[in-house]
Amino acid sequence: MITGSFDPNDKKVTPAGPISTQFINTGKYLDYLIRFQNTGTDTAFLVIIKDSLSQNLDINSFRMISTSHRYILNIKENNILEWTFPNIQLPDSNVNEEASHGYIRFRIKPKSTLITGDEIFNDAAIYFDFNAPVITNETYNVVVSSPVPLQLIRFAGKLEKNQANLYWTTIEERNVAYFSIEYSNNGLQFDSIGMVRSSGL
Repeated sequence: MITGSFDPNDKKVTPAGPISTQFINTGKYLDYLIRFQNTGTDTAFLVIIKDSLSQNLDINSFRMISTSHRYILNIKENNILEWTFPNIQLPDSNVNEEASHGYIRFRIKPKSTLITGDEIFNDAAIYFDFNAPVITNETYNVVVSSPVPLQLIRFAGKLEKNQANLYWTTIEERNVAYFSIEYSNNGLQFDSIGMVRSSGL
């Protein structure tokens, strides 16, 4: 029997999707998370992750946040980040599911010269030992000119005593008088069921 380590992986950016021109102008960061797991049939002794950053990201603003294992980082030409995890000894998930996971977290700013309509695509390649690379999903951001006049940082709904209660937290409210609560039976047409005054005024 020939054994080897191999795994799918994913990548996430926060915030995802639209980012405002204000986000760009105030120098805020995009936070990236790359996750990997050895679901192969043997221990992985070497893991290499290569991330070819979008040309719309400012490589000079790159900051590491954390990783799951000790690493060596090389920043190469053309905005290529390469993490090497030598002798990682990542067990396969059949032997030790909890220890078979790994991750990388970093942050980086979009270039200050971006304008409305500019896009940021990003993915990474993960190499387990001598296997062909697995390419992550592609993250996406687009610069928009009309930001929502607040930032939603938490939203939750809870059924309590046959009543649906909604909880949310916002910051950076600008000229927000109230929140309109709406419902829909089909996800296409919405009807208002009430308003809640904003505490931001």
